[in-house]
Amino acid sequence: MRLISPTAQLPRGLGADLLAFVIAVMMALGITSVSALTSAYEHETVLKGGHIGVYELDGTPWSIIYFSVKSSQPVTVCITNGNGNHALSSGTGVCLFLAKHVTHISKVWRFPVKGPLYLLIIPEREDTPVSVQVEIRTLLSGW
Repeated sequence: MRLISPTAQLPRGLGADLLAFVIAVMMALGITSVSALTSAYEHETVLKGGHIGVYELDGTPWSIIYFSVKSSQPVTVCITNGNGNHALSSGTGVCLFLAKHVTHISKVWRFPVKGPLYLLIIPEREDTPVSVQVEIRTLLSGW
């Protein structure tokens, strides 16, 4: 294997092969009804004492999302279903994804079940407001 300059010209005759390959990949994605990027969402908020951030995530068992959470104070990040969302308020919920004591987390995550699911951001201290930045992107979703 050798490294080729990214500005090097394509060898003669390779252009048609490369074009055919790109068209084949695009057709394969179209046949399988897969979309590479279907949505993007960014949000900034301040969570005051006793409040949690709740973001609805919709997808199918093969959907892949990227999410990033940045906060000024440690938070717990949880992905749960509708039942878990209600149960967490009583302290008995189950998270499908859980990260405790974080101020920044970025994750690529695959839906294990059909949505909607909920991304919850729970401040660890109720006496201090927490500034939160959330980014959610759907990377792959079947139609």
